[in-house]
Amino acid sequence: MGEPLFGRDALKGELLAALEVRAGLWTLSGAAGVGKSRLARALHDGWTAARHWVDLADVNDVAGLLEAVGLALRIFDADGDGTDFEARVRNALAAREGPLLLVLDDAEHVLDPLCRAVKRWLRAAPELRIVVTSREALALREERLVPVAPLDVEAGTALFEARARAVRGELSPSAEDREVYQEIVAQVDGLPLAIELAAARMRALDAPALRDRLHAPLDLLANGYRADKPRQRSLRSALDVSWERLEADGRAALVVLAALRGSFSLEEASALLGADALTPIDGLLGRSLLQRIDGGARYGMLSVVRAYARERSSAVDVEAALDRLAAWYAERVAAMERGALELARGSLELLAERGARGVGDPAHAARVGVALGHLDRPPHLHVAQLGALLERLPDDEPRLAAEARLARARKLLDLGELGRTLDDVAAARALTDDPACLAQGWLVESRAHYLGGRLEASTEAFETARRLDADSTPPARVMGLAGAIDHAKGASEAAERSARIALRLARASRDQAAEGLALSRLSFLACDRADYDEAEAAIRAALAIHRERGDRRNVARDLCYLGNLERARGHRLRAEEAYREALVILAEVGDRFWASVVEMDLGILQLRHGLAEQADATLRRAYEGARASEGARIQGLIAGYRAMASTELGDADEAAEQLALARTFLQEGDTLYGVLQLQEAFVRRAAPPDLREPPTTDHERTVVELLARRVGRDALQVRRDGRVYELPGEPARESGSDAAAAILVALMDARMHRAGDPCGVDDLFAHGWPGETAQRASRQNRVRVTIAKLRREGLREHLETVPGGYRLAPDRPATWSQAAPPTSAATSSKTDA
Repeated sequence: MGEPLFGRDALKGELLAALEVRAGLWTLSGAAGVGKSRLARALHDGWTAARHWVDLADVNDVAGLLEAVGLALRIFDADGDGTDFEARVRNALAAREGPLLLVLDDAEHVLDPLCRAVKRWLRAAPELRIVVTSREALALREERLVPVAPLDVEAGTALFEARARAVRGELSPSAEDREVYQEIVAQVDGLPLAIELAAARMRALDAPALRDRLHAPLDLLANGYRADKPRQRSLRSALDVSWERLEADGRAALVVLAALRGSFSLEEASALLGADALTPIDGLLGRSLLQRIDGGARYGMLSVVRAYARERSSAVDVEAALDRLAAWYAERVAAMERGALELARGSLELLAERGARGVGDPAHAARVGVALGHLDRPPHLHVAQLGALLERLPDDEPRLAAEARLARARKLLDLGELGRTLDDVAAARALTDDPACLAQGWLVESRAHYLGGRLEASTEAFETARRLDADSTPPARVMGLAGAIDHAKGASEAAERSARIALRLARASRDQAAEGLALSRLSFLACDRADYDEAEAAIRAALAIHRERGDRRNVARDLCYLGNLERARGHRLRAEEAYREALVILAEVGDRFWASVVEMDLGILQLRHGLAEQADATLRRAYEGARASEGARIQGLIAGYRAMASTELGDADEAAEQLALARTFLQEGDTLYGVLQLQEAFVRRAAPPDLREPPTTDHERTVVELLARRVGRDALQVRRDGRVYELPGEPARESGSDAAAAILVALMDARMHRAGDPCGVDDLFAHGWPGETAQRASRQNRVRVTIAKLRREGLREHLETVPGGYRLAPDRPATWSQAAPPTSAATSSKTDA
């Protein structure tokens, strides 16, 4: 049995089955080094009937072709002049009985004579099967073309490991090693020849060093096995063959197209090459130097082919071609949808980089740079690039300069540099009076004020933007910002309504990015109202969208929300895993603001699980990140949590200092101000202060839970439905009836929101027996009996009769709890009694 056929077994089986039932011509075509010959050898070895292998690597004319085939058939040209030799070969093929397989390897050197010969052979021998390997098709009607693609990562990694083991002997790769192998396979596009040549370098290099040196693949991937054909000993030799077969215009086209990054369309190629781009592209496709991708709508080039072509670029004016492409994009890029921009990302980034270096028309490069701002890019890179482009812009382009400043402002906002963001918005506003441009500036300013904790200024800027653009439907992302402001002000219903509108608008306009953001927001809101199933469904959908789009920044934000969800559910390890994965991504993309948010959430998780020292260190890092990114709201919230951690560690002075700091950042009317009040109660070891309403956000519930733990040894704890309560040092009890539970909830609500005020009899009756009517004496009697029962069941020291009704004693600590119903038989019998 031959060596393993990595990743080709299914294709081999299909081809052998087809050869069994049908005679004719099959051409295995593909790029240099893709493994055509190895697949053909496997077909030859797997064929059970008569077969012949013919190597055409050194054949250049018809005489050589006939000689090679004749040698395989054991027919010799006795006269040496080729007289009637072709007829003898043809007759020998026709005379064979039964199916016959003829494999012609490396046929691209001799395509013209081979085409003529193959047509005659197939007519003469009905049972003949011919398999040809060639980088180019024969272009015969009888031909069945079989494209041979590079290996996928799994098969390529298996090949790499097998070849590395052959040169290194014992090889026991770890999971981390195999990840590096996968990176190497991806860097060489899954080409088997390149993989084998790379693995041969494992004699002298370890895998990480090999990976890091693959920026120059043609120099590294050389010196193959001595037994191989010369063209198989290095990638450069293999590609030399293809280069020599190109005409001058094909070579020039290959060099120009190699200057691009990523895939390109026919329209882009025409901008580079001229109106008749289809002819050279068709020629490069035919020689397997280009591939059709994305369903055939775009073209791609293997990285090793691109590296080879760039080595040949000295005789071609590539810069002039790129100038033409920049001018072509400058006319179209403003109207391109996000999906089209994403497809063209490689070319656009190349053109923007040229412009930032001072090459080409600055206005063309600036328009490209502005458009790139709609894509997920490292913000520090984009800020620096737009800065360089702005310096080159002439004074007669004020509108373009304004757009560039707004594009930079959006990226500065991602970095959390709120001051510079507002400076750029103000500068843009001074350059143009265009309403659409001004509206975008006000929206950026609104976001900056929101992150800075200035909610009234944020609302004012938002409304200004809406007035400037009042005639158009608010886009999905505008509604998303509206929802964020509403949520910060405590208008949860309005926030959710805005988020759902944003989701509908995003789906109607097929804006996947906006759809993902809307789903993230809906998940956040669902988690706030403790609807964890809905929160999980939304965040999983958002993650799928952002991962598919390669939007790593929003993947990190989604992971933060997922961590919050798992934290709320009590899954510490799952939450920590999500947070740490998010922090890795945010460090790579340079988003300091969101990194501080995730660090804060990780610190909260540690607080909830009693890890006060770890929480204190984590929250300190979070605060420093928030301060660097000028996020005032988040600074205030983190300072409050730092006060809680300091309290747990017994540092009362630090706790007081952090609370004072938090108050400088958070304003009344902000939902986070209510959280700050709870944090202050935690530090004072006091009962929770008055809230707008019972805890409605994840932060409020978190602090209430921690507060309940802190005061719980001395406090009455009541479950939110009133059915279960717990006295200090005693097991949980049941309230015993629907009416008692409802009355206890009413008394607790009054205790939490207006401590000291009584609940009247009529009010308690309405809670305990909703919808019923009764005489006043009957109402008083029912309430009195229920209160007496609660006192007998342990609440005597907590329930007070005062003028105007009843109340829970304001000087005794009480808090809400998450207690489960008691299950002991003793408790049950006592309640029944």
